[in-house]
Amino acid sequence: MLFRSLVARTTPQWNDLDALRHSVALGVVLTAMIGMGQMILPEFAAERFSGQLSAWRARLLGALQVAATMLRVASGLFAGALSPLLLNSVLTLSGLLAFSAVVVFAAFYWRGVRRHRAAIARVAALAASDAAWDMQDRDARTAESR
Repeated sequence: MLFRSLVARTTPQWNDLDALRHSVALGVVLTAMIGMGQMILPEFAAERFSGQLSAWRARLLGALQVAATMLRVASGLFAGALSPLLLNSVLTLSGLLAFSAVVVFAAFYWRGVRRHRAAIARVAALAASDAAWDMQDRDARTAESR
């Protein structure tokens, strides 16, 4: 798209720049934000530690983002060939998919916040009770008997 403009020595068309801008914004920036958020936020780390990881969460979010990016970039590249109604429908669907990816991420984050608080409360209760010290003694006796 931009290569055509470079070879023809013309300025790029608005739809080519629009497709490039949205491929970077949706395909790189938003995907990196959601992907890294799942890796570094403590609420999601608590799910990994407890073994309650949602195996399909990353696949669902990835599929929503890829579909939104592909539709948005395709609508920019083929804007001249599509009817206005079809173009607006594709743009609307792309926006809804991208927004739904953010909403799904927010829902998983909220669930993670609640689970994280519950896990911290369980650990604090265990540390305050005598059971924590019994577990340490048991682990020490097990290690000595080996």
